[in-house]
Amino acid sequence: MKKATLNVLFGCVILMFGTTVDLFSQYSSSVPGGAYDQKGSWVGNEVPSEQYKTLTIALNSTITINDDFSWGANVTVNGAFIAKSNFSAGYGGVTVAGGSLTISGAFGSGNLVASSGAVVKIKTFDAGTFDVKDVSRLIVEDGSCTLTSHSFIRNGATVEIYGDFNLISELVVEQGGALIVHGNFNATNNWAMNIEGNVVVTGDFTAKNGTIHAGGNVVIGGDFSTGGGSFGGTSNKNFYLLGSDPVVVPSNWKYGELSDFTKNESGNDALLGLVETVMPDLVNPSIVWVGGKDENWNNKLNWIGNRVPVATSNVSIKTTGFNPVISTGTLVEVKNLTFDAGTVLTLNEGARMTVTGNVSNIGASIMIKNSVSNPTSFWVKGNVSAPVSVEWTYPLGKYIYIGHGVDNALKTKYGSALLYRIVEGKWVAVGASPDVFNTDPLEGYAVGFPSSLGSAQAIISTGGLHNSDYSMTIGNNWYLVANPYTTYLDLESSGLNLGTALKTVYTSISGVGSAYYATYNIGAGIGVNDANRYVAPGQSFWIRNYSGSSTLSIDRSVRAHAAGVLKNATVSDDVFRIKLIKLDVSDEQAILFRSIGSEDYSPVYDSEKRMVNNADEISLYTNKSGRKVAINALPEMESVRVVPISMNIGSLVTGDYTIKASNITSFMPDVDVYLKDLETEEVINLRESPAYTFNVPAAVNDETRFELSFLKSVEAPKEEEGGSTTVETPSAQQPLITAYATDGKAIVNILDASFNHDVAIEVYDAQGGVFTTLQSAKSRTEVSLPDNTQVVIVKVIYKGVVKSFKLLKPVRM
Repeated sequence: MKKATLNVLFGCVILMFGTTVDLFSQYSSSVPGGAYDQKGSWVGNEVPSEQYKTLTIALNSTITINDDFSWGANVTVNGAFIAKSNFSAGYGGVTVAGGSLTISGAFGSGNLVASSGAVVKIKTFDAGTFDVKDVSRLIVEDGSCTLTSHSFIRNGATVEIYGDFNLISELVVEQGGALIVHGNFNATNNWAMNIEGNVVVTGDFTAKNGTIHAGGNVVIGGDFSTGGGSFGGTSNKNFYLLGSDPVVVPSNWKYGELSDFTKNESGNDALLGLVETVMPDLVNPSIVWVGGKDENWNNKLNWIGNRVPVATSNVSIKTTGFNPVISTGTLVEVKNLTFDAGTVLTLNEGARMTVTGNVSNIGASIMIKNSVSNPTSFWVKGNVSAPVSVEWTYPLGKYIYIGHGVDNALKTKYGSALLYRIVEGKWVAVGASPDVFNTDPLEGYAVGFPSSLGSAQAIISTGGLHNSDYSMTIGNNWYLVANPYTTYLDLESSGLNLGTALKTVYTSISGVGSAYYATYNIGAGIGVNDANRYVAPGQSFWIRNYSGSSTLSIDRSVRAHAAGVLKNATVSDDVFRIKLIKLDVSDEQAILFRSIGSEDYSPVYDSEKRMVNNADEISLYTNKSGRKVAINALPEMESVRVVPISMNIGSLVTGDYTIKASNITSFMPDVDVYLKDLETEEVINLRESPAYTFNVPAAVNDETRFELSFLKSVEAPKEEEGGSTTVETPSAQQPLITAYATDGKAIVNILDASFNHDVAIEVYDAQGGVFTTLQSAKSRTEVSLPDNTQVVIVKVIYKGVVKSFKLLKPVRM
């Protein structure tokens, strides 16, 4: 781009070659963004082309560019900018303000400013300058960093370089700032450095022809040499060489050794933790596995010094003897983990391992074995430098919703599996192309093996461990979302953001086509069908979004350990659970009575029913505001509540069924619960008989077969002699009469052990006019309500008892 001289005049920029531009004109990305070269990714549908205009990546917007990127004016990143090749900033520089910038190539030139907690990841930093501040991070991931202009690492900020650092300019590391170099530090020619914070270098430190002032701490793992300049402010209390026999030039240079470092910095937890993470073998020597006895990780005879690692241990796996195996049900935690080439660490089904630091296993292998019923959880909080292998054993004859925890989980490694993905709401076979299966760590799939194979099949996927934050754009549809990690995913973690999607997650641990979905409501913290707050590693889950466009994001803080497929851990006496059971298949409905509940459907606290809709379907649900719901949050119990229960039964699963109040002993002790079979008019006290068996001779769809009546103890009006507490229960002497409104009708119920088939019903509008009167011989009667009023009065006369109900017709959503 031709360099121009800029003159600012009355809010305009006048370029000397004659072009006049509005000073405030700029390009801004749309939300949620998209590909850089797509019009829809930008406000105004204009792809940026005029480099004298500023360019802004908006908050909650992600822009991706595949080609080299170069820009003249300022680039501001409030959202996320992903550059898959090289990146150069012109005279305006690039400012990452609380967002993220990821560059898969080189940062070639320009001034980089990172602020407000920004995260910048760059493959190599070839030339330029940076100013990193406000607890932001700059990470040079794979190559060297060459600094050509005056740069700053401010208080709270970190610059981490996974290669060599070449300084040919000036650098200030303020107090509270940190520079970490995983290679060598080379400072030559005309340069200067002011260190008031922490500088940690794993390799050699060479300083020539420049000036360094070190009021902070310098920690070096290799050799040190200086000459041709000045290096002041150092002593054995802030300048440390941790190697066992470092080469020092000049030889009389005064420095502290490892013993000085641990003594002097004993209260400096931040520096101690930083150095131990970066150079674990120097600060905390490894516990070494030699496998002299067997493959058991917990056998002390397999470790040098007969010490089994603990959570603070650095571990080194050597090639002699047996390779280590962490057995089923075992929980192991270590700090850092390194391997010799050719070694293999195996985690058997159901094992759990946490590495709080880094894993270095170049030339080695980590094998994580899983089954659908017993997943393994492998959690690395730091970095993983080489691939891992994840093995899954799947049953035959059913599809399982899956994700994968590694990149490059190739379709070709899935052998005879049938693999499907969702495209525009429909299942599509993945086919032979491996690329489709690697597209998005958050995309879920269905995998199945034909029963004709005869035995369960194993799949091994080898690749880089998913260890980053991930996001995807969602529209108005159902989405199958993969747990991208080799750990459990905590649905109640703040690291999970479902965007505008409903706060309900659906899984199917028994395989696609089973009679139910495990459903978990995040807002209420309630699940049915054994759903709980954790999604297993390797499992996918359904969500439902109704908005046009939103962003779903998952970050690493969602990761957690859980032992196997957990039962619902939530125990609360305000939740009533009832199951529809046929042999070993069941479907569950939850009804909760809380202050968060409402008469109308809530997208936060109620959970829609995800239907199976096939000949094997067994579904139980309630209706609310015109929706079928599996988790129904109602207001707190007052005295009487009647809840209709509906069901779907497929044509291949007709016959005898049991409906059971599965938690009646832990449900509100002061509430009696009655189940009424609307077909036979039989009434069951679920406190006395929690299960009821009935027959379904033919397939049914949306049949309201039952009603639940909840009757709470109420305090009777006080008499002159004193009050008493009574519970209204149906009996031959005292029938229970209830009425409620639903879908333009009033439902009148009589619970009476000796029902006499003689019920009189009158309906009045809000002005007191008679809308209808009728005689009914049924214990449950549906009565149409007037259209011209929302409030009605229903009067019921039975066995000389007269009761009036003021009903509000519900609004259908």
